Amino acid sequence: MLHSTSVATARLSLHRHHALKRFSSLPFTRPLGFDVAKERSKFGHKVSSFPTDKMNEWLDPDNRDMRRELKVFLEDDSFRPRYNIPLAEEREIALGQLKKICDAKFFSVKDFHTNPHNIYAAHEIAGLTNPSMATKMTVQFNLFGGTVLKLGTEKHHERFVDDIDSLASVGCFGLTELGYGNNAVEMGRLSSQTTAVYDAASDEFIINTPTVLAQKYWITNSAVHAKWVVVFAQLQVQGEQHGIHAFLVRIRNEDMTVADHVRVEDMGHKMGCNGVDNGYAASRATVGPKGKSDTAILHYGLQKQALLPLVCPHSTDPLDRLELVVHCSAIKPVVSWNAEKVVSVCRERCGGQGYLSANRFGEILGFSTRR
Repeated sequence: MLHSTSVATARLSLHRHHALKRFSSLPFTRPLGFDVAKERSKFGHKVSSFPTDKMNEWLDPDNRDMRRELKVFLEDDSFRPRYNIPLAEEREIALGQLKKICDAKFFSVKDFHTNPHNIYAAHEIAGLTNPSMATKMTVQFNLFGGTVLKLGTEKHHERFVDDIDSLASVGCFGLTELGYGNNAVEMGRLSSQTTAVYDAASDEFIINTPTVLAQKYWITNSAVHAKWVVVFAQLQVQGEQHGIHAFLVRIRNEDMTVADHVRVEDMGHKMGCNGVDNGYAASRATVGPKGKSDTAILHYGLQKQALLPLVCPHSTDPLDRLELVVHCSAIKPVVSWNAEKVVSVCRERCGGQGYLSANRFGEILGFSTRR
């Protein structure tokens, strides 16, 4: 009896050693380390005839070459999920993964002009790999990068676009305020307490968050990695309010120390997506030219606000704007509810496999509900 037990123990140890040796170099996409269908066929079991290749074509409707290459790229060991690690390390992993993808040049912020579906496709795939990394990607390229691309002038494009693509200039999006959330419409009705006061003497804008409610809140990338933030603030010129405008503000120096007159606080550990360094910030900073500007007059926000509304009523229906706001407001919860349902059903139907962290259902569920 002792002999039998020893043999069984030896076999178990051998199989365990063999399994760990195989698993140590496997990408998370195949946590078992082998193709289950092929293994079943060796024993004469019926293999499913479900056309997975056709399903993949349906799920990947565009930019298929990029999608295929990115999926292969993400099989690298550096993209394997890790668990129970310190918060700081998890954040650096998310940034490192994004940097590796950026260095491979699968997409660019300039895709929003030339091929927006390409960058959207990259977001889809990144979300299945590491939701924290995907969130940082969305803020860097869509929110921060997209704002610089769309609202910035040629001067901003020359200074920032390449650095956005390479992560040399990590940025964040300062819209949400503790007191008003991210309701840009309500903030535009003078509810936002963050102000940008034009100082004619210095030809600068003074950005100020004067109260607790005014602080920019839940700002992804701000707690650790961002050097820049696009701040949305009420513009004031000579005591007159001119509504919400966007300002590009440096919050960290090149050595990553927090810039003067800026306060950044870490929001700490969350229920999920802890690779995302959420923070909140308050500031009294100056933004403005150090020399003369050659910007065309029509590029100034005040000029646009004065002149363009005179043209718009002749070509738009006021009802269209309301319908657009309704649709935009509904998209986020509808997508989140659908993602939650899909993940829950998939997890339940996968038996024990659905309970494994390696299959990422828990991460994706947390990712969908927090958004």
